[in-house]
Amino acid sequence: MTTIPESGAPALTPDAAFADPPAGRSSTAQPRPFGATASRSASLAIRTEARQLILSLVPDGAEVHSGSSVTLEELGVTAEIEQSGRYQALRPRLWSMDRETQGQEIRKLGAAPDVWLNSAHAVTESGEIVIASATGSQLGPIASGAGKVVLAIGAPKLVPDLATGFA
Repeated sequence: MTTIPESGAPALTPDAAFADPPAGRSSTAQPRPFGATASRSASLAIRTEARQLILSLVPDGAEVHSGSSVTLEELGVTAEIEQSGRYQALRPRLWSMDRETQGQEIRKLGAAPDVWLNSAHAVTESGEIVIASATGSQLGPIASGAGKVVLAIGAPKLVPDLATGFA
């Protein structure tokens, strides 16, 4: 098992329990769309479960921000965060602020929310996460600014290696 050194932090050792895919399955197999293997109701149940899981990781009253994500929108997470009143949704708040007079406050709020929600473009078998950003605004909070980061990543995003993830 390889130890991953981090500057200024103790070395981390990957959990061996997650080193290999489950018996009889290969993580390199191409996932099929829901319609090819499950009924619409099963697909909706999985989406509902995913939404509930993601929202269970976000404390009521938390300042929550997110990157643009079709996954979060399709799951109904974005609407719940921004419209339920249970959370302090930063995205609508930031968009309503004046960039000229409140620029510093916008940067601070966007850089260090209590919770950051995002998806990813790919996750490799070895655990590398591929995230791209048009503006770079989500990279800082994901890497270090947010108190907690929750990534919504579905099976189609699992890839064998970085080369495939970047393809």
